[in-house]
Amino acid sequence: MKKVLIVDDDPAMAELISEFCQQAGYETRVLTSSQQTLDVVQEWQPNLITLDIEMPGIDGIEVLRQLQSRPETSRIPVVIISVLAKGIAEEGLLKGAQTVFEKPLKFEKLLSRLQQIMSASHQKKNKPDIETIKRLP
Repeated sequence: MKKVLIVDDDPAMAELISEFCQQAGYETRVLTSSQQTLDVVQEWQPNLITLDIEMPGIDGIEVLRQLQSRPETSRIPVVIISVLAKGIAEEGLLKGAQTVFEKPLKFEKLLSRLQQIMSASHQKKNKPDIETIKRLP
């Protein structure tokens, strides 16, 4: 079973993403603090990480930089999910994120992209893209 690590300081959002991923058959783990991310990644070895940017303490861009700087974690695909998507999209993609999603999320679109990334990640590094998700009326 593929594993998704969800890092978001909003517990309700993190749980929603987690529940949606679990319904799709993924094992999930939720962190509401970026401080533990590197330790959990080393221990749990997720197949993919969703990462909020605006976090207390270490922000998501710094977590992404740290993940990309370590050989043992640099190949794990990271998907940024943030209210600040438009402002940080380019920076996040340049630092190695696969995709940037803007909150509020359309969960079906997010899940489709996560599946795409994980199915291709063992074959090659995915080309990053920017996804702007709008809530359905």
